[in-house]
Amino acid sequence: MGCFWYAIWKLEFMDIDEQFLDFATNILACATTDDVWDLHTQKMCEYGFDRLLFLSTNLRTHGEWGDISDTLVLSTYPQEVVDVFVDGGLYKKASIVPRKDHKPGFHSWRNFMKRKAAGDLTEAEIELSGLHAKWKIAAGYTIWFDETSNRNRSVVGLCARQGLTQDDVDKIWSEQGKEIFVLNTLVHLKMLQLPRTGQYPSMTTRQREVLQLVADGKTVKDIAQIMDLSPTTIDKHLNLARKTLGVETTGQAVQKALVLNLLNVV
Repeated sequence: MGCFWYAIWKLEFMDIDEQFLDFATNILACATTDDVWDLHTQKMCEYGFDRLLFLSTNLRTHGEWGDISDTLVLSTYPQEVVDVFVDGGLYKKASIVPRKDHKPGFHSWRNFMKRKAAGDLTEAEIELSGLHAKWKIAAGYTIWFDETSNRNRSVVGLCARQGLTQDDVDKIWSEQGKEIFVLNTLVHLKMLQLPRTGQYPSMTTRQREVLQLVADGKTVKDIAQIMDLSPTTIDKHLNLARKTLGVETTGQAVQKALVLNLLNVV
């Protein structure tokens, strides 16, 4: 059974209310990552998590994440947090969940607090801890997702609203953690399905069409005949598509567009 439909199967057999099912149905009906994110962040606030950071890539190649420009970054934190933690590269050196524990499942932030109290943090983690104090990040959970491909890597950090302690958050998780985990997994799988249209400069319809025809095995001459355009014009569209996607070859452009669900967009 595929991961996506397994998540739906789990929803059907959980003891949950109609409001929960309505939310899941709305997530499944979303057509853009922004729509999913808006619904999800509102729902997580109901559980007490008002600051979320979601990182996801379908193009993991070298290292843990690959190129940050190929990573979908969604956040409800102030922009300073994203600037320092993500754009500044701190996420590559430190996280609340140690690198060795980057395993599928949910992880309480309590262990980070215990390691801090024991003086067992690395230099980068000490820097992160100081920023947490500055940004008033005190308690929460991190979910590492079970991936459908070794090129995928996704994680979400759920930070509790100010005033809640880790004891409070762990209590919330003991009572509602199953729902929270399943909802986040459902959102993650929905994100994988959707086009990453907001992540790159938009390709034109012509650029998508010529890339789709290349993916179908057509040559430039074939495409020119099909679209009733000159080969020179087709080459121009392919060149612009390569620039838009930040790659050097047409083969790379096709691969990247397919992985990011940018072709066959309904």
